[in-house]
Amino acid sequence: MIASLFWINLKRFFKSLKKPLELLGQILLFFVAGFYGFFAGYILNEFESSKTDKLANSQANYFIVLIISFVALITLLRMFRPTYIPQRRFLLKYYPISLFTRYVATVLTDFQKSYFFYLSIFLLTAFVVMKNDKFYFLASAFGALIGAHLLRRLIQYLIDFKLKSAGILASISSILIIFLLFWFIENHDILLVLAPIFLFFAGFFADTQIIENRRQEVVRKKKQTNIYWKMLWNNKKIRTPLIVGFALKLIILSVDLVMVKLEGKQLFDGKFIYWLLVSPTIIFTYVFNNTWGFWRSLWVNFALQSTPFNKIVPIIFRALLLPILADIIITFSIVPFAWSDYVFLFSFYFTNLLFLIAFSFLWSVILPKPINQVIPKKGSTTPWGAFASFIAVGVLSLMTMSDWFYFLIPLFLILAVIAFKVAHDIYSEKKYKLFETLFKE
Repeated sequence: MIASLFWINLKRFFKSLKKPLELLGQILLFFVAGFYGFFAGYILNEFESSKTDKLANSQANYFIVLIISFVALITLLRMFRPTYIPQRRFLLKYYPISLFTRYVATVLTDFQKSYFFYLSIFLLTAFVVMKNDKFYFLASAFGALIGAHLLRRLIQYLIDFKLKSAGILASISSILIIFLLFWFIENHDILLVLAPIFLFFAGFFADTQIIENRRQEVVRKKKQTNIYWKMLWNNKKIRTPLIVGFALKLIILSVDLVMVKLEGKQLFDGKFIYWLLVSPTIIFTYVFNNTWGFWRSLWVNFALQSTPFNKIVPIIFRALLLPILADIIITFSIVPFAWSDYVFLFSFYFTNLLFLIAFSFLWSVILPKPINQVIPKKGSTTPWGAFASFIAVGVLSLMTMSDWFYFLIPLFLILAVIAFKVAHDIYSEKKYKLFETLFKE
């Protein structure tokens, strides 16, 4: 069966080459990958030619580590480029094959994608050109490639599927174990061999713990849960981007903290992108700048009942409260240990938060977008909202430069009040246009 799947995918690839532009693009990518592989191998040979020079030797080792890290990083981050790509399951549990065969077939099918083919061309070309340490390089690079892909799959099991409690616990524990081992064990060579094996079986266990939608529709436990939690968690279009955003924020801020503790310097050195991550911007640019696009059925109920704006706001705010609390916990459990100016930190975060909450109501009314996919290719909120959020972060971060910029806080609060008042005043006349936008075919 696995061989049949391999052959089907191979035929599909060669069939796509019948289009001249597709063929030209594939040939171009082949030569580009080969060129960069040759270039990497050439640079390593130049370093190796100066073996007596300790500096050149250390530079060669550093360059190999850089290539391996690059391979692992771009493989791990593939799911976020250009937008988040959910993990596909084309062989469900009720197919007449063993669980292990199904899992192996899915993993091997992943490796047939063009990304792995061209990255393999790059690595193999570098391997052929290199004169020394070539087998070490090739084994380490492919170990990093396979391990990063399996780690990506394990992370996506938590994002894309509902798992049983054992599956959630095992997946989170496995991810943490991998990160801790690579941080605290100096000999990474053995880890690049053992990590893919460990992640392969961790992924298999997670795959067996998926709660099938078919079974979930038949057997459903009745339990009392918070209605606002249900609004968030049961809506996959909201749940997925929020989990992705929080995971990215947690990982990057954690790496930054580790660098501060180990090397005494920050990942982004307190620049704009760092404060963008610290701020709660992700919640709004991913979801809440387009509230009615994600909850259009709920909005229709409000519209049919002629619910006034001031009655709608508390309901949306309570739903918004849960992601805000999650963001506060992530931010203030990490950032204060890396940034000691607590007055600035609290002033920056909560001023930004109030500004973003108020403007989220305005963007949701004047610039809504219908959401028909889990991760829309054209973005889930208005670019104007994202742009305004970035400007706010950039301006408020100026408070790190001078205390005079703290006088901007009242200005941002006034702007927040104005934005909320405008949203309140125009809602009654905009709701008809809102309906046309959200339900257009």
